[in-house]
Amino acid sequence: INTAAIGLPITAIIRMSTLTGENCTRLAAELPGEIPEILSCYRVTGGDALIMRVGVSSVQHLEVLINRLSLRGQVITSLVLSTPVSRRIVTRDMLFLEEQKDTIL
Repeated sequence: INTAAIGLPITAIIRMSTLTGENCTRLAAELPGEIPEILSCYRVTGGDALIMRVGVSSVQHLEVLINRLSLRGQVITSLVLSTPVSRRIVTRDMLFLEEQKDTIL
């Protein structure tokens, strides 16, 4: 999907930790349905509960989205400047070649 073509030219990555007692699995299922700017959402291990990729129309739009998410937990946001690798296709042959390189070294 070309997010710029639909009016969302800015992409950001938002890491979110949840409030005490918040069900992370339920939150990961609910948020994308409630907030259409969420393009992808990952339930992760570690200090963060969720990592989301969002599309917004402006920095002001991002601020509104951050404020909305902040009601559900602590957010840390990074703006995406470029995407050097996108939708990479990995084949079994590629993995096999990497394994061979490791055994040679």
